[in-house]
Amino acid sequence: MRRAVASELGQLHTLAGWCYFDSDMPADTIRTHFARSIELATPAGDA
Repeated sequence: MRRAVASELGQLHTLAGWCYFDSDMPADTIRTHFARSIELATPAGDA
């Protein structure tokens, strides 16, 4: 269950990163979302 939640949160951070990218938001914010996505998904086995 915990792995599934971490995986889904990682996917949500990926989606947020793309939304920020499409909205021409600052690159630091975009990178933060993509980095957080990897941090959440990797331990869940969903890198």
